[in-house]
Amino acid sequence: MARKTIDIGVVGNDGTGDSIRDSFRKVNDNFRELYSSLGLGEKLKFTGLEDAPTTYVGQNDAATGNTPVVTVNNTESGLAFKRLIAGNGISIDFTTNPNQIAINADFASIVADTSPQLGGDLSLRSGGNQFRIIDAGTTITPLAPLYKHELVNKNYADSKIARAGVDAIDPATGNVEVSFGRMSGPLILSRSPEPDDDELYGGLIAATKQYVDSSAFGSSVNLYVALSGEDDRPGVSAALQGRALAYAYRTLEAALKRAEELVLESRPIIGPYEKTLTFNDGATECNLAAIQTSPTSGTGFVGTVRLSVDTLTLNTVGTNYYAGDILQVSGGTVGSGGSACFIEVLSTLTTPGAIVTFKIVSTGVYSALPGATAVATTISTSAAPGGIGAIGSGATFDVTYKVASVAITNGGTGYSLVSVRITGGGGTGAFGTAVVTAGVITSITITDKGLGFTSLPSFTVDLPRFLIYTAGLRTDFTGDVLTNTPEAVRGRDIREGLFLRGKTSGALAQILDHQGALDSNGNEIFDVDIFYGTFIVGESITYGDIARNVQVTVLVESGEYYENYPLKVPANVSIVGDEFQG
Repeated sequence: MARKTIDIGVVGNDGTGDSIRDSFRKVNDNFRELYSSLGLGEKLKFTGLEDAPTTYVGQNDAATGNTPVVTVNNTESGLAFKRLIAGNGISIDFTTNPNQIAINADFASIVADTSPQLGGDLSLRSGGNQFRIIDAGTTITPLAPLYKHELVNKNYADSKIARAGVDAIDPATGNVEVSFGRMSGPLILSRSPEPDDDELYGGLIAATKQYVDSSAFGSSVNLYVALSGEDDRPGVSAALQGRALAYAYRTLEAALKRAEELVLESRPIIGPYEKTLTFNDGATECNLAAIQTSPTSGTGFVGTVRLSVDTLTLNTVGTNYYAGDILQVSGGTVGSGGSACFIEVLSTLTTPGAIVTFKIVSTGVYSALPGATAVATTISTSAAPGGIGAIGSGATFDVTYKVASVAITNGGTGYSLVSVRITGGGGTGAFGTAVVTAGVITSITITDKGLGFTSLPSFTVDLPRFLIYTAGLRTDFTGDVLTNTPEAVRGRDIREGLFLRGKTSGALAQILDHQGALDSNGNEIFDVDIFYGTFIVGESITYGDIARNVQVTVLVESGEYYENYPLKVPANVSIVGDEFQG
């Protein structure tokens, strides 16, 4: 149908135009034609317009209720639906009120902004109130800074500078002094003082412990006792304990006990009458031709070496420990009748915090070792304040061991004279003696515990035989062994009980059986007990009696001392002082 035009005449009310009825009939016909051509039936839809979107389908988000808004398209040639998307810190509410779209800023504060930046100074004062920045960590574990430009909280700062902060007590008055502070852990210096520091800093520079220890006098021979001394000085190295008046013992009992330890720890050496074994009237030095097992040695002994902790080195310092915490070394198998190794925490970097210093309380006895590197620990007894409990964790240690004992499984048969040597396991220097009853080894005493073991060692229990080359002539000191006249016996300088030493190795052995007999190669036979070291085949041999190479003098400052009697004065130890009183 063509568009119908309403005739409105030439001028108003001139009687020439269409009547009102005809005019609206034409209007209805035109709209009917328009709706029919758009396929809209009796309704006109927005999506049917030329410059409007063609459909509503897929525009809404069913999960969030997000409905699009109508806006001019990007080319400004028509209309388009565009969805509102919430950016960082913005939320959009499409559902609460069907007649509204509510846009909200999530951040009235910067709590969820991952990288906030200030546009000016940050003031902690608002409305006459003074506020603080808080919650940088907890009261137990402060949030430690990672970067040089990062701020720290009070708990962290106090742990590094002053335990009491501004509440430190002036010991002179007993009152709080805000200018005072107390270190809660060690102050770690970057270096020791140097000569130029006197000029550069006027001498006002702190000294490291290493510098003080190396500069302080410490006798390598004597021990000191003074009224101002202390019998136990945690943190003082064993090399300085009691070795000067500044580190003196308080009692003679403690000093004499340490003196005895020093004497017993010293290795015996052949004394001043040491002689080199020769033959052919001194023309040729004897040498060690071979080391064998004596045919008179017993057989069948079986046992297990048990070790104790010798040294501990911090591998991982851990966190949240308190001074006084007792740690137990984890793992391993404790030997029968023994116990685990226990460690006392002496100081921590903060309170609580990482371990700084410690001491071994018990070395333990192990038939299977806990390990040697990064050995874990657990808290056995906590020194934490009430209500907190044992919270320290993560401390590990590198461990070396020494020989504690030997557990006998089978004492064997046919033993008489015995030498006990412990080798392998990464350590050195462990030896012992055996008790033999009716040919059976009933017990072993460790005489040298050795050092540096990192795994279970093996051991040898037999009677070593030294074959010393004399070209069939015997040594010049053997004497006449073919006759038993008094004169012949008096001429024998070598006898059982004396000691042999390797000139090259420094190893020491005691002669257990010597008859002056020769083997088929003309070597003189010595059955021995090896005390320490490893003899080298081919080295020259000396002999003589042994002596301890340590002499200790205990120097006592004048004064009155209250001691537990009796006092034992060990061999090779003397006391020098005056006015001793009970």
